[in-house]
Amino acid sequence: MNLMTTITGVVLAGGKARRMGGVDKGLLELNGKPLWQHVADALMTQLSHVVVNANRHQEIYQASGLKVIEDSLADYPGPLAGMLSVMQAGSRRVVFVLSVRYSLYSRGFSSPA
Repeated sequence: MNLMTTITGVVLAGGKARRMGGVDKGLLELNGKPLWQHVADALMTQLSHVVVNANRHQEIYQASGLKVIEDSLADYPGPLAGMLSVMQAGSRRVVFVLSVRYSLYSRGFSSPA
């Protein structure tokens, strides 16, 4: 099975960021690049299908050319709602989800043991 073509990579950037005073974490920068872009770039080196789950500033995320999926449930109830929305949007059966918090994620999940 070719993991690159059977798994959807999901950048989870859809929360309210209550603990951060409402600041969109995905747009915070690390080394001159937004956190969400670090995650997307890492996923795109391994997977052929990557989407972003975002509920605010969608135009910024859409400018990347990636599909942006908004939560299907009202009021951003949490990360599981983002995952549900991605699966409802018709993504592949298997999804690999990374929050923007994991901006330092690097290759490895699909590497042989």
